[in-house]
Amino acid sequence: MITSPQNPRIKHIKALLARKKDRQEQRLFVIEGLRLVQDACIAGVVPRTVLAAPGLPPQGEKLVLECYRRGAQVDEVTWNVLQVLTDTENSQGMLAVVPFLEAPVPARLTFAVLADTIRDPGNLGSILRSAAAAGAQAAFLSPACVDAYNPKVVRAGMGAHFRLPIFQMDWSEIRQVLKDRPGSPPLSVLEAESSGKRWYWTVDLTRPVCIMVSNEAEGTSLKGLELSDAAVSIPMPGKTESLNAAMAASILMFEVIRQRWHS
Repeated sequence: MITSPQNPRIKHIKALLARKKDRQEQRLFVIEGLRLVQDACIAGVVPRTVLAAPGLPPQGEKLVLECYRRGAQVDEVTWNVLQVLTDTENSQGMLAVVPFLEAPVPARLTFAVLADTIRDPGNLGSILRSAAAAGAQAAFLSPACVDAYNPKVVRAGMGAHFRLPIFQMDWSEIRQVLKDRPGSPPLSVLEAESSGKRWYWTVDLTRPVCIMVSNEAEGTSLKGLELSDAAVSIPMPGKTESLNAAMAASILMFEVIRQRWHS
């Protein structure tokens, strides 16, 4: 059993939690809780390391055994050590280090979401969660976005990282994938904008489309504006200036599904 926060394995995990550079160089990130570890296993991801505290419920013990059978390094740790690695008040007693999912961009892309300068981890995680639920084929993150594998993004994503290809790219790469990719139709990029001149349901979303959402405080970036084909609005008759970016993204992505199911 690991009893000290100074254990080399614990220090390694702390570095992955704290630093984007470490995550990117090692292509590893940290997940916490039975649900996310189970999601990883369902997706065929083999954890590199699993930490488990004593007293797990039966489903937790079964999950630990499954990870071990798949080749994960499993260590038992004290609850105090585990608490050093988690922000949650009531830890479920399990944490794992898993590799990035190195999925390619889908061959024929017709439905994507683009996060433009989303810096709040909870917002980005919620956008990814909604994108996975809506069946988006990929999520693209602009260079100014918070790291997709930030622990708070992963937590808010609720398993989206194992269901949705996620790509953090520079703007030239994003343009090439969305607009100029051989064998795939160009996508119409629609920005969510409170002052947009068209209500979102009046736009044809059955065609290849990418929904772009931006930081609500700053609005769409200059690079995002250059890529945008049209701005669409969500009516807000109440006394509210703007919607949370994740909420706006969810409304627009599920409108894509509504239109396509009824086309």
